Amino acid sequence: MALDVETVLNSVLQTLKDNTITMIASLTTATDILTIKAGDSRSTPVEVGRYPAILVQLMREAESFAQLGQRNNKHELEFAIVPLVYEGDSAETADKDVRTLSKNIKSVLKSGNNITLSGTALWSMPESVDYFAADLNGTYCSGAIITLRTQHLST
Repeated sequence: MALDVETVLNSVLQTLKDNTITMIASLTTATDILTIKAGDSRSTPVEVGRYPAILVQLMREAESFAQLGQRNNKHELEFAIVPLVYEGDSAETADKDVRTLSKNIKSVLKSGNNITLSGTALWSMPESVDYFAADLNGTYCSGAIITLRTQHLST
């Protein structure tokens, strides 16, 4: 049976939703994460009043065959997890908070309770973080792209 990538995506989203208190810790611009959803950060709109936001997108799936007859196929999934912090007045504060939020998201994803993503993954690991800023018509939004890689078996 092929890997149900939708279930894995939903598991990543649920893991993030279940750990908002841990992820929001130490932020100076917010006390709650207002948006966690699947979507492409380049085109999924987030209302100004719904920041901080975390968008999750499945970027890639690779499958290798472990044996003849397509049994125990190995699937590697790559997700882009994009935390976004909106701070209209201070670019420095927004940048600092997105770095803190990224660190907290990585801690949640590395946690022993979450590493198997509800028992579906053999392993999962946030591999890299790329930071970026967007100045959109005079408003400042800081963001990061956390690359999360997971590995699964299917029959």
